[in-house]
Amino acid sequence: MMTETVTTPRVWLGCLSCHNAGRLVGEWVDAEDAAVSVDDPDWCRAVHGPATAAGEPVSDHEEWWVMDHEGLPISGECSPMEATRWADWLSEVVEWQRGAVMAWLSEGSYSTDTDGMPILSDFDEAYCGEWDSFREYAEDLAGSCGYLPSTNDVEANPLLRYIDWEAWTRDLACDYSTAPAPAGGVYVFRSY
Repeated sequence: MMTETVTTPRVWLGCLSCHNAGRLVGEWVDAEDAAVSVDDPDWCRAVHGPATAAGEPVSDHEEWWVMDHEGLPISGECSPMEATRWADWLSEVVEWQRGAVMAWLSEGSYSTDTDGMPILSDFDEAYCGEWDSFREYAEDLAGSCGYLPSTNDVEANPLLRYIDWEAWTRDLACDYSTAPAPAGGVYVFRSY
């Protein structure tokens, strides 16, 4: 899982023909431009500079593949079109929530639309925020639901002594999942 959120997802587009011939020919581009770049003959010629100078026609080098990437919530290689779809999808996520979205995706409990992309409204329903611990979230939830008196002062509310916070947190955790947050706390997600 990523510990740092990359603002602009990028991919390394490599020529498959050159790769199969033992040459590493490619270039880093913004992921949102991946599908457009490989369809641009001028871009392809520029990346292939030495190969085309040697007389090889660019038409022999039309297959491109994303061989590396940063800032995309996928593992391994993918097609330029898939990289562009992920970049477009991520552009709909507000910047400050990208870390939480990446963690949610790595948890793997999300629904997809007809294009195979996660449904972002599911994230909005599941995300409960970033907390120092799940117990802190559980205590806050108990208070916001009105289960606790208005003050956490044990002297003013002696019943607080009898609350088994570990049992409450353990039982509540069955309906939630957590993922590590970069600042050392956890992201909390409601399970469906």
